[in-house]
Amino acid sequence: MNRIITLISPDKITLSMFKSFYEKIYGDNKIVLCKDINFLYSKPVQEMIFADSIKESKEKNLSFIIKYVIKTNTDLSKYQIPQCFIDESDLVIKFDMFSTKPEIIKDRFGSIDILNRWEANIASQDQT
Repeated sequence: MNRIITLISPDKITLSMFKSFYEKIYGDNKIVLCKDINFLYSKPVQEMIFADSIKESKEKNLSFIIKYVIKTNTDLSKYQIPQCFIDESDLVIKFDMFSTKPEIIKDRFGSIDILNRWEANIASQDQT
């Protein structure tokens, strides 16, 4: 199943870890399209990158992950994340700085399996 996932965090390491985890578990030997978008980009640029990436992911039949980098752990409304990110995404999750525990903002398909596997993955890494 191809999904559109938006990951939000000030922590680039956690964003990259989740992306790698998703590709490994759900990539089905396909490359998952991923775009890094910084909150400092203008809103029109963010929306253009998003629209172009959605089109590309549909043409290539790939899942699409947005890594949206914010500055600090503050209220998301401060960043004025383009509404199209929220509307079009199947899963929107936010990670706080230095935290691997996701906060679910939107879950269109009941992605509890993804999040349970993510938490098990993190727990296994903590034991090594």
